[in-house]
Amino acid sequence: MPVHPADPETDKVGPYNRLSASQANTWEDCPRLWWYQSKQRLKFPQTPPLFLGRAVEECVCRVLMESPNLVVSAAPSDVMKIGAENLLPLLPHEQTDDIIAWCEARVDVHWPAIRDAMHAQWNKDARRAGNWHEYSMEAYRDMCVTACRMHLEIAQQHADETGCTINQAWDEARPWFVDPDAEQFSQNAIHPGHWFQGEYDLVYRHGGRIRIMDLK
Repeated sequence: MPVHPADPETDKVGPYNRLSASQANTWEDCPRLWWYQSKQRLKFPQTPPLFLGRAVEECVCRVLMESPNLVVSAAPSDVMKIGAENLLPLLPHEQTDDIIAWCEARVDVHWPAIRDAMHAQWNKDARRAGNWHEYSMEAYRDMCVTACRMHLEIAQQHADETGCTINQAWDEARPWFVDPDAEQFSQNAIHPGHWFQGEYDLVYRHGGRIRIMDLK
């Protein structure tokens, strides 16, 4: 994760006056709402999509942490806890030729527990609003698979350019992403001028260019 902390000796902006991508989007949608949130510090309701979006991000990152070269599709969700360096590579006959099916299986291993944990967080929030059960959990699960498909497309491009296998390309084309086990908003990158900060979701940096992607 490309973390860039603030330099306290040169930071004349302060942690509460920096611009973020969310603030920029809010300003584009409604400057008055931005004023209420950023200047008046008014607190707004916490709706289920905010928490479900975080659940999707965590699920995608957990699948990206894994590799079809190391993890079988039915492996438990905590298989990476021991560290990739301690896992034996799968033998050729153990590896899958259907990476999409592998992705879907890994999403289905991770998603239920992550979804339920986010539901519990939303339930405990004093400002929660809306009805959790009005939202399709299957639709949000499918968002995780769509993000994995996007990574697979990028991996295929990498495989075509380098001549490696698609399984190798899955690892080699892996982006930077937020560590799902890190504290929330602990991996911010702050502009050297201190006016902007944000936590990148995915950063692809191969193929001669950098691409920053937001999971929404």
